[in-house]
Amino acid sequence: MDKADRAHGIKISAEIGMKIPIFAGVAGKALLSQLPETDIDEILSENTPKRYTPRTIINKRAYKKEILSVKKNGIAYDREEYIEGLIAVAVPLHTYREDLQAAIWAVGLKQEFREDVMIRITTFLSNIAKELNYRFSIIAGPFNHMKEALN
Repeated sequence: MDKADRAHGIKISAEIGMKIPIFAGVAGKALLSQLPETDIDEILSENTPKRYTPRTIINKRAYKKEILSVKKNGIAYDREEYIEGLIAVAVPLHTYREDLQAAIWAVGLKQEFREDVMIRITTFLSNIAKELNYRFSIIAGPFNHMKEALN
């Protein structure tokens, strides 16, 4: 829906509306993590992850384990799995709609996304996600808002 590019240095950019294969990169993991496990199994049974780099997870069992980790921890990582030299982190959003999965993510060069930077970016994205989730809950109605407040 929207994007923000870095103001200086090397720019990594994707156009709004750009299509990325579901098994490519961090966004797919974040989006798939929002589905019921039976839907994840169905998608994996009907599709085979494609290798993009030597680090791409193409083993279906390992990929499912990665998605379930995102489902549990609320954070997805891509360490050069889609494009060599690029690292990404994503946080799934709770839209309170079964027909809509959403996520926010950040992408950067491997040499810039050191572990301390990853922690800061993950915290930043998680805080933004909390605010967006709250806003989605208000749109969804009072019942979902109260349910979220209890969690």
